[in-house]
Amino acid sequence: MKNDIIGRRFGMLTVETEEEPVTNARGHRTRIFNCLCDCGNTKLVRYNDLMSGHTYSCGCTKAPKKPPADLTGRKFHMLTVISEAKPHVQKCGHVLRRWNCLCDCGRMTTVLQANLVSPRGTKSCGCMKGRTRPQSPPNLVGNRYGRLTVLSEADPIIRGNHRARPAWLCLCDCGKMIIKAEDNLLSGHTRSCGCLRGHSVKGSKIGKLTVLKRHPSNTSMRYWDCRCECGNSVVVSQEDLDWGFVTDCGCSSDGKPRLDLTGQTFGKLTALREVEPVTTSQGRPVRAWLCRCSCGREVVVRHYNLTKGVTRSCGCLRSEKQWRRVKKKAKQP
Repeated sequence: MKNDIIGRRFGMLTVETEEEPVTNARGHRTRIFNCLCDCGNTKLVRYNDLMSGHTYSCGCTKAPKKPPADLTGRKFHMLTVISEAKPHVQKCGHVLRRWNCLCDCGRMTTVLQANLVSPRGTKSCGCMKGRTRPQSPPNLVGNRYGRLTVLSEADPIIRGNHRARPAWLCLCDCGKMIIKAEDNLLSGHTRSCGCLRGHSVKGSKIGKLTVLKRHPSNTSMRYWDCRCECGNSVVVSQEDLDWGFVTDCGCSSDGKPRLDLTGQTFGKLTALREVEPVTTSQGRPVRAWLCRCSCGREVVVRHYNLTKGVTRSCGCLRSEKQWRRVKKKAKQP
């Protein structure tokens, strides 16, 4: 049986009578009640709105809406508002207010209210376009960007979009003269005449390193297997070799020898010897060690995971913890 709420009070509303149900677009029927508010007005309210407390008055408790702002006579940048124009109705039904404005140049124009009051909105009838003087172009003569030294300004470069890009005549360390766009120089995108791209350093000697062969990698960055004068092998990226960032295996950097983990114990693992570098998912080779676990198994672990305590066993430690957790739950009643 339907819940009879005639005579009940919900907030400031008292239910008087029930009206004919209303059918919505989905075919659902909704009960409607005629209610009397304490202010004397009557209102039709849905059953669900009454029971949930969503509607508790005829609307007399709501704060009155503020009247729409009147911008007549106000000035925004170069525009002075004269009168309100016919509103603009969008396709979705939204109504946008517009105003007739007089520009300082003497022309009349119609501007949306949102664009008028916005600090980055409309500032004139359009006469301001081209008035703002562009900043003086930077003088890059003498500046150095990678292997390029700027000599003088060149004719602008025009691409397919017909946009002129400032350009400069540069001298590369390899002796070649080339013209490069200004934005590429300032952003660091261009650092040479092209001699850095794709050249082979196999067989060359850089510092204490002798480049032997290219190291396999699944990224665009090139890596090389190098032999140091001390006898150690190391994998170095071509960028580090070209710029001279890496010149040895680490045996002489800051006077500190390369860290040797042989014989050291990390958790249940004991480092036996260093093996070939392991390639990460990004294609970067990292140092790795062959380790023996206390359970007898041997695994290869990255240098970072050993020293930072990330890996402490061959995996048996995790199995032991899981088994203890299962036994503890089984003992609980």
